[in-house]
Amino acid sequence: MRYFLILLGMICFQLADAQCEDSIVNCTGECGKFTDDNNDLICDNSIIDSSLLQKEIISNPVKQKRVSDNKQKSTLPEEKKAIQLNTPKPDSISVIPVKQEQAQAIPSSVPQKKKHNTVPYHFFSIALPLTGLYILLQWLSNQQKIKKASFFKIWNTLLLITFVITALLGLLLTVKLIYHLQIPFIKSIYLVHVDFGVAMSVITLFHLARHWKYYKNLVK
Repeated sequence: MRYFLILLGMICFQLADAQCEDSIVNCTGECGKFTDDNNDLICDNSIIDSSLLQKEIISNPVKQKRVSDNKQKSTLPEEKKAIQLNTPKPDSISVIPVKQEQAQAIPSSVPQKKKHNTVPYHFFSIALPLTGLYILLQWLSNQQKIKKASFFKIWNTLLLITFVITALLGLLLTVKLIYHLQIPFIKSIYLVHVDFGVAMSVITLFHLARHWKYYKNLVK
């Protein structure tokens, strides 16, 4: 059984690999390697008889349509060459003068510079008073005019207040950007958010300077 299958496979391979015989005229698919590059429904490896081909084309409208399509495809490159010969060269194209008035009327595509932000952020007017207040309270604490516990409570409370307001306004602005909310006083929100952010940053620096030994031990 195994040898029979091997023999059958060899026969099928030979039939599939077989070329058209020379005696076949206008082969239409009897050979194994049927090739039809010109799409005339006749094997290119067989003998082509033009007289029989014309009779078959007249009797078969499908072949007549394919042969006409092939003729049209073959004439397309010649038509393209003729069109290219008739088209003028770029050097021969006449340049039309444009008046100065017309040239000025054409809008320029140069992008305009964006205006700078005119929102009045108060960096120095916040940072400098907070720095002066911290120095004053620190001096009062060193002179025992106020308790150190009170000094710590004041700055911890200010740090908490500025952090909460900055965080809440930041979340509101984020929701506004994500869901495209229309808020009429959005510029005021931006201003308050930045101002409280500046105050929080300055107080945070004071906090880090006061507890720098603690954070230094964390790094070790």
